[in-house]
Amino acid sequence: MSSATDTGPAPATPGKGRRRFQILIVAVLAIAVLWTGGWFGLRHYVGGKLDVLEARASAEGAVLTCGDRSIGGFPFRFDVTCMPLAAACPAEAVSLALAGIEAIGMAYNPNRALFAAKGPLALQAPGGARLDANWTSLQSSIRMGLGGLKLGGSGFGGLSRYSLVADGFDATLADPSRLAAPIPLRAHHGEFHVLPDQAGADMVDLFLSLDQFTALIPGRPALPPVDTDIAVAVPAMLVTAHGDRAAAWVASGKPVRIDQLDTTIGGVASSITGELTPAADGLLNGRLTVRLDQLDHLPDLVETLKPGSGARARQMIGLVSALLRPVTVDGKTWREATVTVASGRAMLGFIPLGTLPRIGPEPLVQPPASTFPAPLPDTSEAPKPVAPAPTPPVASADPSAVIAPGGESAGKPLNPQPGVMTTAPVKRCAITS
Repeated sequence: MSSATDTGPAPATPGKGRRRFQILIVAVLAIAVLWTGGWFGLRHYVGGKLDVLEARASAEGAVLTCGDRSIGGFPFRFDVTCMPLAAACPAEAVSLALAGIEAIGMAYNPNRALFAAKGPLALQAPGGARLDANWTSLQSSIRMGLGGLKLGGSGFGGLSRYSLVADGFDATLADPSRLAAPIPLRAHHGEFHVLPDQAGADMVDLFLSLDQFTALIPGRPALPPVDTDIAVAVPAMLVTAHGDRAAAWVASGKPVRIDQLDTTIGGVASSITGELTPAADGLLNGRLTVRLDQLDHLPDLVETLKPGSGARARQMIGLVSALLRPVTVDGKTWREATVTVASGRAMLGFIPLGTLPRIGPEPLVQPPASTFPAPLPDTSEAPKPVAPAPTPPVASADPSAVIAPGGESAGKPLNPQPGVMTTAPVKRCAITS
């Protein structure tokens, strides 16, 4: 006999489910409205920021132009395009002209930005130096993070990675003050990467790769195409320092670690690893492991670089081969040796290989003090009154108070002679965000 009371679950109320659906629709619409408002608000902000930068450049004596500006990418991207981009500082004879550039930011990854550049590029430097370049593809990306490399101030986050990739690169470098003729530069493919070193926060990893790179130097034989892969770790100050980076490296006393320096040219392959550390005088010290392959092609390469030297190169190879030991790395057999660098002099065993260039300027050498005793005073005549010795200047707390020419303190104003005009300093272009 069945019970008159039904204890099973009650059926869902149609109105309750409809209400939940309506709440969901309202929430989605609210998010869409907020997202749209935020995107267009950011678009307005970026456009205003570009206007401010152009106006500030003009006020500082510079020129900054983003032609045919376009800001798009709604809803999940943010694209800023300039066709063309031009920048110049007439006071310093510096200018840049680029056919176009596109900067892309992803809404779902705000710490990363992508860039694509369209050639040609014309870069003018002081002294008449000029670089004209074009390419089939040139892209770069930058990633920021909390533990990245600090660039400049102590802002939020730092550089986690920077990458630049180019294909079909074709350029011409001209410098009338240093080069007899322009130098054509070409590369089938090139890559450059910067990221913090995993071994220490004070080191930065640099990676460079070039495929089929050629450079025709005026007055010298044409080099065969070069393939190279370079991976080095350098002190972070060499990347972040402003001014003389060579002097900063010498002052740090830290080594540059060569993890990979592989080069193939004219059939000759070489691989170098090791460390080099600068001394206080700028001379390098360290130890390098050098591996060579296809040494039979080396005399032909030397003959190409310096005609008449091929025969001597064959003799040197016979002498050096006795100091090379065979090693197998990744299935390839190399001839390996250790090169010692002491005070800039590279030695392979007892064979001198040459002298590495000094890092930074030549150190100032003080003349040695005289070892002769001071002459005795002449007592044949009556002693003459001796003027009191001048009181040595008191060291100033101002670092700019150094000794100026003529024995005057640079911390004191030097009064110009009446009627002599002083030249006003040239106004520099300093554009800040």
